[in-house]
Amino acid sequence: AKLDFILPGYGSRFAASKLDGRVGFRPLSPDRLPMIGAVGDAAAIDPDAPSRPLAEMPRVAGLYVINGFGARGIVWSALAGELLACQIAGEALPLADELVDAVDPGRFLLRGRSRRVRTGTAPLIDGHAAKTPDRHRE
Repeated sequence: AKLDFILPGYGSRFAASKLDGRVGFRPLSPDRLPMIGAVGDAAAIDPDAPSRPLAEMPRVAGLYVINGFGARGIVWSALAGELLACQIAGEALPLADELVDAVDPGRFLLRGRSRRVRTGTAPLIDGHAAKTPDRHRE
């Protein structure tokens, strides 16, 4: 219908039964780095507590994610699989701590938390940011 609107009569030249195709989605994180590791427990994070390192973030027990590779899934697959397997097994990690933090899915919880502290807004509720008290004023 849209094709006929844009190019009248053009779409009638093709038989729908002869058209074949496939669509694939490539999930990508906002910072374009994959998410590899244990999922942070947003409900267990005290919004009034001082910020802590990612390593100390409360996690949802037994819930891990490995996602957000975009078009680079094949490139990341071996290293990402090894990293996640080591995290689950409690073994030494194959990457430096800074790199592990860079792909930690909990980084988005910390970024959202620090953004709320800076702007004085809470997470979106029904599409609107709720105002929080200004912690910097006496």
